[in-house]
Amino acid sequence: MTRRKVLAALIMASMLVSCMNTIPPTRPGREIPGPGGPDLGFGQGDSGVYDLNGMEQSFRPAVLSAPFVRGLSPRVRWRTVEPAEGRYDWSYLDEVFQIAARYNKKIILRVHPGLSTPEWVYQAGAQRLQSPGRPASMPAPWDPIYLAKWTNFVRVLGNRYGSNPALYAVAAAGPTMGSVEFHLLGPKQEWERVGYTPTKVLNAWKTCIDAFAAAFPNKAIALNITFQILGDQELPQQIINYGLNSYGRRVILQGNWLSADTPPQRLQVMRQLSRQTTVGFQMLGTSGRIGNLRKAIENGLAGGASYLEIYQSDLIKPSFRGDIEYAARQLQIPPDQRQVSFSPGTSRYVPPRGHTEEFPRRFPGEPRRRRGF
Repeated sequence: MTRRKVLAALIMASMLVSCMNTIPPTRPGREIPGPGGPDLGFGQGDSGVYDLNGMEQSFRPAVLSAPFVRGLSPRVRWRTVEPAEGRYDWSYLDEVFQIAARYNKKIILRVHPGLSTPEWVYQAGAQRLQSPGRPASMPAPWDPIYLAKWTNFVRVLGNRYGSNPALYAVAAAGPTMGSVEFHLLGPKQEWERVGYTPTKVLNAWKTCIDAFAAAFPNKAIALNITFQILGDQELPQQIINYGLNSYGRRVILQGNWLSADTPPQRLQVMRQLSRQTTVGFQMLGTSGRIGNLRKAIENGLAGGASYLEIYQSDLIKPSFRGDIEYAARQLQIPPDQRQVSFSPGTSRYVPPRGHTEEFPRRFPGEPRRRRGF
């Protein structure tokens, strides 16, 4: 199976039926561990519902004591944890890990670089990109100084939490913008003006994936995937292939765009990928944004999820408790044994007239492109 066929399997829904048993190509002499091989994916006791909290916010006691919530998904800014080079403030994360141990919860950890990069990185010489008329700035994702400072932080982060039994997974990040997803927003021409090429971004992702894998050798590494980067549909698939080819099922794949209206094509792709590694989803937003919560949960289950990240504000609503408990029960069942399916009528997305791509250029729920850097 050629790499081109593998990439096509991720973006062409018309090929999904014939390609359901396709896996990414591996390096000569290397195999991706199958279901019976070495596996750092979700094991018994790890799958389930995870509490997605606001950035650097505390977790509510009502959620911590809930038996249907398996874990916590804290998010923190790099500049908060390392405000000056070599000076660390671990107070927020230490508290989260202490709480997880006390309540027997697992952790999916995210530290956000990109727009949350500390000022001292620029003072060290990293290329700063700033959107015209906006105060926010970020380093060029491929900048060598930025990558060196970031991967050193990742190493220190791993030294502190890499052996903690509460930690299930850590999200790989680095060539990212406002989150840990693959997104780079703004017109492609503006990115090219400041030096963007797909090869630079791919190599930056390889550097960061390697850094996380080395810093957390016994933990899962999560890629928070999108289906295009600046309109390029091959680039994210190359990043995914590199992760799977290099680290097998240690690399898990997550979509942060789950809703009641997630396009069925996306769910089919993720279900296919769940045959190769652990797949999870994060709700696109709270219930007010994603539509019917039960339907969103069913979409995730049908898409092969081993875990679902649901916003804390929904987890604490009594009216949703039945839906959350349903999700928790279903997530204990292997994806290929669930009696849940998605419907072709799930999505209300209507392609523009004359638009023939299986995947729209911007999916419902993805940020609209704005003026970039």
